Amino acid sequence: MKFKVGDKVKVININSGCKNGFNIGDVCKITRINNDEEFPISINNGCCNGFAYENELELISFKVGDKVKVDKNSTIAQIIDNFWGGCQVDTLNFLKEYFRNWQNDKTLEICNCFGENLVFKGYESYSVRPELFYLVEKAKEVKEMTIKEISEALGYEVKVVKEN
Repeated sequence: MKFKVGDKVKVININSGCKNGFNIGDVCKITRINNDEEFPISINNGCCNGFAYENELELISFKVGDKVKVDKNSTIAQIIDNFWGGCQVDTLNFLKEYFRNWQNDKTLEICNCFGENLVFKGYESYSVRPELFYLVEKAKEVKEMTIKEISEALGYEVKVVKEN
């Protein structure tokens, strides 16, 4: 199971599992992982409870460096809901600027995260909710190591002779 209780997810598909009136694009919280083939995951979107299969949900979790696109199937509630003070205005202003060109479908790179809110390169003055986006490309993992740690991992001594 790739999800755990408390994860924030978006409904991306409705097969036979997603029950109780959920729509594609709805943002939910996983309330329970069931040991049941018929209803494997219990979810709640703030107003009703339901069930879903793993393949009907997408984890909403982004980090700096991830590349995302605006989900044009986002609901009005996701766009205007005031999840966090000031976020509603920032989200609306971001969308206004982003969609000045209605053909806009460009990829955005996350340059900062404030709590759950995202800030993008080129749109640094806006702090926007993650529910409006879908992942295009994960950031490459960078592992910082000392020369000693590298030497131990390789099994022989490493000497830095040039920075690049």
